[in-house]
Amino acid sequence: MGYIRKCLIIVLLCFVSVQGLQAQNISAYVDKLGFLYVFDSGKLAKIEYQRIRSLKIGGDYVTYIDNMDQLKMYQHGEVEIVDLIPSERYYPTHYLMPLDQDGLLGVIYDGTRTYLSTEPNLEYSYSDSLIVFIDYDNYFKVFYDRRSIDLEDFPVTNFALSENSMAYVDAFDKFKCFSGGESSLIEEEIPQHYKVGSNLVAFVDLFSDFKVYDEGTVSILEQGEPPLSYEIGRRMVAYIDQYNVFKLYENKEVKELLPDVPGSYQIVDNTLCYIDDLGNLNVYWNGKNTILETYEPSEIQISEGIVAYLDHNGRLKTFYEGEKLFVSDLLVNSFQLDQRVIKYSVRNNDWIIYWEGETFHN
Repeated sequence: MGYIRKCLIIVLLCFVSVQGLQAQNISAYVDKLGFLYVFDSGKLAKIEYQRIRSLKIGGDYVTYIDNMDQLKMYQHGEVEIVDLIPSERYYPTHYLMPLDQDGLLGVIYDGTRTYLSTEPNLEYSYSDSLIVFIDYDNYFKVFYDRRSIDLEDFPVTNFALSENSMAYVDAFDKFKCFSGGESSLIEEEIPQHYKVGSNLVAFVDLFSDFKVYDEGTVSILEQGEPPLSYEIGRRMVAYIDQYNVFKLYENKEVKELLPDVPGSYQIVDNTLCYIDDLGNLNVYWNGKNTILETYEPSEIQISEGIVAYLDHNGRLKTFYEGEKLFVSDLLVNSFQLDQRVIKYSVRNNDWIIYWEGETFHN
């Protein structure tokens, strides 16, 4: 489960404290001349004047390999070299950036590098705030908030990660949750299946009860009747019950969203987006449901409280933290939602940045 990969070195860069999950305001692009531009909270700056090899965007930082094969990081207006012999396999998230190289397992957190293992070629999984791995001594370990924790004495292979939590079945078939730096027991029996959100786990137990584990408490959502499908996000669970009713668990309560099966639905972070039984595009955010369109757009991207999509005329629109807005009246070639920043290309592949109602371009 998770993003399991063979690794040689893992360097994990964590540039934000994991104490809170906050939306970020950064993006980057390479223009037609090969210059690298970074947008950072209302400012657009050119930081490279020769074409780079690769580019990836993290939480409040940008990482890239320049034309001299140096792995660099931009953060808070500064560029620094991270590695002189970089690997192409680097995976920035909000708070961690795994990097495979040379056979050792390490982490850079708040600017400090610590090696986590001397064993080469370990398997690992990661999310925004966690990295888990089985070390040479068969301990199941997790790196979280500046420290490596020996979580279990025996290997664990049945687990799932969210941005800051993990659900897993230990070697003695006990179902557990790791959250806030500690492991706690959910139930004594292995669930039929489960999904994990932020400090939240949804699962179908041995007796087909559909349950949630929420801040240390297990509650039954549907007794003896597992859902037809379900998705989990930061603090919500959307599901279709046995009677085709579309429901939402939020704030320790269950509410009905639709009396019939939606055309599709997905949760990203704290935002639920779905196509209702009439074909309308809906977004549920911050306790309120909003109909955006009377049809299903061909492409939809979702972040924290933001939905970006092309309408049937090829114009870029957004639901931006409670408001329905036009991003561009121009025909858009492509677009990308980077957390709270929307970048899109028009005309001759010129890139434009949209952020908090304003546009920026070089």
